[in-house]
Amino acid sequence: MMSLRWLLAFVLFLPLVVLAETIEQPAVAADPAVTDNDAHVLTLYEPNFLITTWTSDYAFNESMFQVSGKYRFPSTQLHLAYTQLSFWQMWDRDASRPFRETNYRPEFFYRFIQGDNNLGFTQFTMPFGLDIGFMHESNGQPIPESRSWNRYYIRPYWKNDRHFIALQLWNRVPEGNKKSPDDPKGDDNPDILDYYGFGALNYQHTFPETGVLINTLARANLREGKGAFQLQISQRLLKRFNIMAHVFSGYGESLIDYNRHVTRYGLGFALSL
Repeated sequence: MMSLRWLLAFVLFLPLVVLAETIEQPAVAADPAVTDNDAHVLTLYEPNFLITTWTSDYAFNESMFQVSGKYRFPSTQLHLAYTQLSFWQMWDRDASRPFRETNYRPEFFYRFIQGDNNLGFTQFTMPFGLDIGFMHESNGQPIPESRSWNRYYIRPYWKNDRHFIALQLWNRVPEGNKKSPDDPKGDDNPDILDYYGFGALNYQHTFPETGVLINTLARANLREGKGAFQLQISQRLLKRFNIMAHVFSGYGESLIDYNRHVTRYGLGFALSL
């Protein structure tokens, strides 16, 4: 029942469309830094999308959807954010269309922006800023599929009407070793930095006259020779509703696959700010 599947997907994605249409935001790409003036409301954070994907790494093609939002506390630049990425095998009817993996990522950060006295930013006229934050990420699974880690980060960025570039650098909060493989305490993934590296570079280019957005993300651990590259290209259809093409190749697409090389292609819909 192809039509029923897409109807269900549309119902899941509809609340995001309503959210995007009802909040005041500039018509540019996904954060991390395009809604500096918003407060008292929930705004989009990382890309929000629903896509069908193709990959040779799994028996069934999957659907992916990501929901991400942030809230800025009144009278401060302290933000609370949440991102959830799910891999849904909605075409696997025999297995009752399971969710193979879901990653949950709450975080909080303080944003130093142009005109902020805290770091002397009033002396600069360039459109740049700096985020300092803490992030938890886990997949909510029991042992032995459990994956999780905590990290703190800094994220300097620069932006204008067409360009956005951010370099996020992180370090992991250390955890103790497990006493046995089924020990619920201790580190679920002690070598995760070998695959994720210590940072990510995000570049976005917006074409306001055509409504096209190019969004790239790159990670690398040069010492280990591992990393990842992601490309998303979207074309605006409605005010804040886009069609999007997605390509990912590398490690760390999801926590359960952090040490597995995956190449994936996708096509679907996304929201824009």
